[in-house]
Amino acid sequence: MKILFALLCLLAPISLVAESTSGTVESISEEYGNLETSITLDDINSLGIQTSDQLLVMYGDQKITTYFGKTYEDVASGEWISFINWENKLRIARNHKNAAKALSAKIGDKLTISKISNHN
Repeated sequence: MKILFALLCLLAPISLVAESTSGTVESISEEYGNLETSITLDDINSLGIQTSDQLLVMYGDQKITTYFGKTYEDVASGEWISFINWENKLRIARNHKNAAKALSAKIGDKLTISKISNHN
């Protein structure tokens, strides 16, 4: 019991630092391959994510970095972008490229996002 308590004490600070939220792919746009997720604006706000932050998206065994912006034009062609869509949910996309094909994404798949800290 003492060993378990000691392990929990060691792990507790790690979980407080590594803030993330998880969700699922709710839909994929047929034409562009944008991923519409279940992650809400409230979820984004709870992580302290603001426009121009970098997000780490963990999708299966893949990790991608997206720019959290407002529109596709915030990034160069082919770059990853994420923003809040008209339903107040997170969209993950690529400017002029197909995000779903790049990730082999399917509706119902799980993903996790976290803010990339600029601190070293």
